[in-house]
Amino acid sequence: MRIDIPKDQLNNFLNQHFNLIKENQREIKGENWKIRSYDIKIKKDNSENITRIYGIEFNNATVGVSLTNDGKLKNVVFYDFKEGSETDETVKKIARNLTINYEANKVFYIETEIELFKGKSGLDAIKSISIVKKEEYNL
Repeated sequence: MRIDIPKDQLNNFLNQHFNLIKENQREIKGENWKIRSYDIKIKKDNSENITRIYGIEFNNATVGVSLTNDGKLKNVVFYDFKEGSETDETVKKIARNLTINYEANKVFYIETEIELFKGKSGLDAIKSISIVKKEEYNL
């Protein structure tokens, strides 16, 4: 299964459905590790939801943990990136993501191919996104 998501559709979806605000950012670094934490406010349909995010990097392993407002575990995400092909203007990366969603009692595996423009950042860096594989399992 391969689903190509055009950049304009991705931008429109994010702008129409979510207003993401990142607050209270903090980062702690060691020699071969890093921990980032921040609050994500998601404003959608006249309501606001705050999720506390922790990103943990240790050597080549990366884990993300999200908590609800009241401190309950929401998701644990294991992810990595593999370098793909490269041109003068772009670089392709394969993103693999394994998510345990405790609220839904599910496990998701998603593999995505992302093509990025060199020298750009944020949403402007995205040339294309394709979902290569998507699997869902009940816990």
